[in-house]
Amino acid sequence: MIPHSITREHVKITGLVILGVIALGMLFLAAFRFFAPDEDGSVSKTPEHAAVTHDTDSSLYVSEDGGTTWRGIPGARFSPFHVLFDTLGKQLLIGTQETGVWRALTDTYADVSQYKDENGTVPPEATVFDMALSDVSPARIYAALRYNEQGYLVMLTGSSFKELFFAPLEDTPVRKIAIDPFAADRIIIGAGSGFYQSSDAGETWEATYRFRSAITDILAHPHVPGQFFVTLQRGQLFRTSDYGKTWKEFTRSLSKFKGARNNQHLFIDSSSGIVYLTSDHGLLASWDDGAVWRAIPLIVPPGSLPALGFAIHPTQHNTLYISASSQLYKSEDGGQTWKGTQFMGKGVITAIAIDPADPETVVIGFTK
Repeated sequence: MIPHSITREHVKITGLVILGVIALGMLFLAAFRFFAPDEDGSVSKTPEHAAVTHDTDSSLYVSEDGGTTWRGIPGARFSPFHVLFDTLGKQLLIGTQETGVWRALTDTYADVSQYKDENGTVPPEATVFDMALSDVSPARIYAALRYNEQGYLVMLTGSSFKELFFAPLEDTPVRKIAIDPFAADRIIIGAGSGFYQSSDAGETWEATYRFRSAITDILAHPHVPGQFFVTLQRGQLFRTSDYGKTWKEFTRSLSKFKGARNNQHLFIDSSSGIVYLTSDHGLLASWDDGAVWRAIPLIVPPGSLPALGFAIHPTQHNTLYISASSQLYKSEDGGQTWKGTQFMGKGVITAIAIDPADPETVVIGFTK
């Protein structure tokens, strides 16, 4: 029998207090076990709670929140020329200067590893000028390389490289690759002054056209069959609508922009069809397939710093990223306003890539 001085309500409250103390003790015990040092002195954590590693000396930085915060991908000690997302393979591909092709797995970005040719055909010190993916499954990975004083186009097949093309003259690099958006087996490359193409995935080739100076960039229009843009070493701009048989020049339209014929790189927004040109001048845009160009105002004064890296959001065409030296700028209104981030002491940002499967993930590469 319960004494008159102790009510049933008191008993209930006392029981709840005891249960609470027991639960709190179990919680502290679990926390102690989670954070208790292992035998080697490190803190135990399950993989899903593992600390994110930031390598401040890395030449590759990744942001997973649209450029708000950044961390260095561990182990990257090379100069990246080209960065490309292979979404089917869930990997980031990196083409470098004199250290070949590297990759990072996109689920963690925990480290980088070098592609090594098990056949020994491609040396690990090759320079990679460009990389491209074909729209097939599994994706075909192409790389424009220079080694042994000669230019090559190779395809990455597992742990080996398959040679598809070699430049006929020494010291003539294969600088650019374009895959026909309407035929995955059609590959376009620029080697020296030659515009070459293959319609059978690189088994055979034809020299479609030869310019008067070396090709520096090739861009395929995603909505117009047979339309390609080309820039040349002397700063000329050309466009073809018949797979390179005939060409129309648009160089004069660039003449009013100081520096627009130096360090040229072409880009296109697949949703709007806007063509962009980065150069020593800055950023230009064309709404009529290269006939007329308009300057997009940047924070950096025109002609002061070359714009080397550029990327367009795959679904939001008004979201742009551009680099100038060690500065990265992002616009969410098509280039009307910009927000900048400076990476002091990291070198020049030469490559920017956005993950098509997760556009909040952005990777930038630094070259010193």
